Amino acid sequence: MLNAITVGNGSFAIDFDPHPQAFPDIAMGEFGVEVKFTLNDTWRSVANSVLETQRIETVKHIYIVFGKMGGTPEVRWGEYEQSVIYVRTSHVPRFEVELPFGKAEPKRSLFEEMGVHYDDFRKLEMREKMKYIRAYARKIHPDGRLWWIEDSETVRTHYASTGASLHQSHYSGENETSSRSRVALP
Repeated sequence: MLNAITVGNGSFAIDFDPHPQAFPDIAMGEFGVEVKFTLNDTWRSVANSVLETQRIETVKHIYIVFGKMGGTPEVRWGEYEQSVIYVRTSHVPRFEVELPFGKAEPKRSLFEEMGVHYDDFRKLEMREKMKYIRAYARKIHPDGRLWWIEDSETVRTHYASTGASLHQSHYSGENETSSRSRVALP
């Protein structure tokens, strides 16, 4: 059906065989749709990488369609830029999206918090993006110790406590009480 609608209309062509990690999930000319789904009763989800290496560049306007099966099953949609509310870091920084729950006021978007429009942010080199993310992280965690927040080019190693428990049978005596686990991140 969609193929029949788009035939002969180059401004509304849909790629029916996109890259598996393409962002957004569905591209229709200048418009794109990122699809999210959860079995939980929440409107929050991990989203794409901040780096956006699989970004479909022809897409200028992105919307999010979110299906929630937990609680009362429901589907909602919104503008992607307004739905991005947080950035989390594991092995790569990733956005988190959230649609307003019920009649609640929407949270300020991450880009409003950082003082930059999404379209401007996404075009920056990763080093420049990280300047915004670090400033945001320092603002929401003023007393926090975040291993990835360092922005010095001279620092080559970072340490973060892992909270790991070591099996006691491997350590005895002095080692048992003084062992401490650290992770070195190059």
